[in-house]
Amino acid sequence: MSTIQQAGAILCLALAAASSGCKGKKESTTPKDAATDASIPKVDPTLCETEGKNVLTYDLNKDTRPDVWRLFKSEDEGGTAVEYMTCKQVDFDHDGRKDWVVGYNRKGTVVYEKADFDYDGKFDMSSLFDPKKGTVLEIERDRDFDGKYDLKEIYDSSGQLVGPTRPQRRWRAGSLGAVQEHHPHRDPLRRRLRQEGRPTRGDPGRSPQGGDADRA
Repeated sequence: MSTIQQAGAILCLALAAASSGCKGKKESTTPKDAATDASIPKVDPTLCETEGKNVLTYDLNKDTRPDVWRLFKSEDEGGTAVEYMTCKQVDFDHDGRKDWVVGYNRKGTVVYEKADFDYDGKFDMSSLFDPKKGTVLEIERDRDFDGKYDLKEIYDSSGQLVGPTRPQRRWRAGSLGAVQEHHPHRDPLRRRLRQEGRPTRGDPGRSPQGGDADRA
């Protein structure tokens, strides 16, 4: 074998060894912090429109995980970019699930609201508001927390309760055994919310917990 042939054979062996070594040390193309990012709660796109929105997050309990998500939309107004909030999502018990959601229109008026009072991942109250006046139009409630709304309240243009629109159940009151018709102001859900200091109607600008969640 000539010197040139020997040199070529050695070069081929060297290249083969290098190729084999590279295959054995193939590095992952997945970012090192991908797993960490996946565990961080994010804004829920099923609760409000997220496309084209800027999202600001807040960490209420300082655990480095967001608890409040505020969505903003930017629009051109006479050559000036104007940004306004369209939605707020809040996780009060820090489990990654949203417990309070509020939607806003261009003027900052609340147009809808949802709240999960028992933190089971299912909303117990859903409210709609007049987009011009901000007064409540209707509220659906899940009074027994079974995941299904069982009462729908309708309000007039001034925000006054007109009455429930669904047949209500009858129950026996205490030891007297007297059967009473349902009345909105004696609703067990309303009574429980009052005892816990929470709003019993959709209250624009106030969260079920209040405090930092309202200011964030």
